[in-house]
Amino acid sequence: MRHPPLRSSLQLAVALGLAFGVAGCGGGSGGGAAVAGTNAGSSSPATSTNNNTANASPAGADCSSFTPVVVTGYGASPEAWGVTTQTGYTNCVSIQAQAGGAVSAEFDWNWQSFVGNPVLGYPSIFFGARPGAASTSSALPQLIGQLDSVTVNWNHALTHGSGTDSGDVLLDNWITTRTDASDYTQAGGVAVELMVFLDNWGANWATYYLAWPVVNINGSSYYFSGAPDGGVNNGQYTASAVYRASFFPVTPFGAAGSLDLKPFLDYLVNNQLIPGNLYLADVEFGNEINQGTGRDVVNDYSVQVK
Repeated sequence: MRHPPLRSSLQLAVALGLAFGVAGCGGGSGGGAAVAGTNAGSSSPATSTNNNTANASPAGADCSSFTPVVVTGYGASPEAWGVTTQTGYTNCVSIQAQAGGAVSAEFDWNWQSFVGNPVLGYPSIFFGARPGAASTSSALPQLIGQLDSVTVNWNHALTHGSGTDSGDVLLDNWITTRTDASDYTQAGGVAVELMVFLDNWGANWATYYLAWPVVNINGSSYYFSGAPDGGVNNGQYTASAVYRASFFPVTPFGAAGSLDLKPFLDYLVNNQLIPGNLYLADVEFGNEINQGTGRDVVNDYSVQVK
């Protein structure tokens, strides 16, 4: 793996204490931007918690630590994993429904050097059923074998600092043993974390993925790493640990693009790395932040499942 699992034991403890205890707060309708802790369509700023200064966020942004906000078909969450190690940070999201079943969003962050956890935040959009939460769409969860395509479309404008600033653009996808996974652990129903990276910034990244073998997915080349937690890289799925599969493009994606996730699922199943009787539970798009400042304006984003 390029770094410890996204949902580490520390992250799980924070997430279960803060996120799922407030599930359902701040739900919105398609008419306006969703704001955590306020009525649907409100334009009032969300209450900043855990010393989140929110000094770079738009009015009405969700600057909580883990509280999800929902609009028609999608949701967004700050996923502030560095909440226990830093003060005075910024990590905010906002989301708004658009015509045709798409959404727009904005992520804003300002994190100092990481302490004890290499991923300080993952401000992101989610589609489907994140573990421990109700699904945003009837399209997911769905058995992998019953999927024809899972097409992700994005158009975003990313700005970030230079020098020691580091992070990535990531499609993070949870694959489960059942449709009602209760948390991010194997016991809770999570079997696989499928990570498909679109881009990255920061010099330290090359030390991770350049050592991985290159595989071909639907005509494009990706560095690949896969192993159960605590296992050997490029090992197989085991029912006793969550399997982490990472695909990093040899040629990073641009600001606008489209990608079908089904060939990645097929690669894992056809190579007997994971079993085929699992469910794709959700699809997430966001920025993993290691440190630094930045803003990602998502002009248009959608997921189509067939």
